[in-house]
Amino acid sequence: MTNLTNLQNPIIIGHRGFGVTGLFTAIPENTIYSFEKALEDGADGVELDLMETRDGEIVVFHDRNLLRMAGVKREIKDLTLEEIQSVIVRQRYDIGQELVKVIRSHPEMKKLSILNFLLRTKFALSDKASPCHKAMPCRIGKIPLLSEVLDVIGEKAQVLGLELKEENKPYAPYVKKIASIVKKAGIGKKVAFISFSVELLNLMKKEGDWLYLGLIPLFKTKPGEIDQFISECLKNSFSYMAIPPTILEKEVVEKIQKAGLTVATFAEDKKTLEKGRRLGINIFVTDRVDLLSQKLKIPPKFLRKFYRVNKS
Repeated sequence: MTNLTNLQNPIIIGHRGFGVTGLFTAIPENTIYSFEKALEDGADGVELDLMETRDGEIVVFHDRNLLRMAGVKREIKDLTLEEIQSVIVRQRYDIGQELVKVIRSHPEMKKLSILNFLLRTKFALSDKASPCHKAMPCRIGKIPLLSEVLDVIGEKAQVLGLELKEENKPYAPYVKKIASIVKKAGIGKKVAFISFSVELLNLMKKEGDWLYLGLIPLFKTKPGEIDQFISECLKNSFSYMAIPPTILEKEVVEKIQKAGLTVATFAEDKKTLEKGRRLGINIFVTDRVDLLSQKLKIPPKFLRKFYRVNKS
């Protein structure tokens, strides 16, 4: 089993690329540009979500359907690759809500007008071809194949977190296709397969000698329930757990690491980051790569440590 619990510096992973709820981006999540931007801004790797199309292709997309990202109430499983790649996805934000967040986080920005805010963050003020409301920031993108993403960032990223989604049934062919794509790309040692599903992770375990398999407890998980997740990881030889920030406590982190597991969590601000560092968190997943990467400058020797495999 790979053991990453003794690392001196945490890894930064861009959530769905450059993030879902980042304050200073209008880049659509899970697009190639989003992944490239995250790496350019200092992420060590990116997390991405995998869905299967009607004709059996593996695409990078989070939701079951296209409604949130494209305004189309169609499910991924009911569409062919050709249909999906003809769809334009957009990342949209409510300016009022985002301004409140910015002002709360950055008091020095209180004097900024809405117009200056939009101009400084390079948001589009309007797009006649888009469903976005006037003055609502958005950029456009397309839904990529997993193979396309790996071709572009496979060599650049130090870590790739591939989330196996429970919506994709039957599981076995879905998992086999993903494993085949990763093997063909030749980057298996960089890949961490993650899922809320023990069944999906165990199926993937059968497809190769993967270094990293990680279980994600539900966000509503309570500290007292963490033992059952540790037990599942140990029983199934998973190497790490991703815990929600709501249970980011010393006792929880120590318990997981004493079991020989790597600990990941989600961080959106400096407060969570600093708390996580004090507690020895190994991996931070974030929508704010721009913020966290400025706080954590990881030396090259760290990356060598990351790939050191300790067999138990």
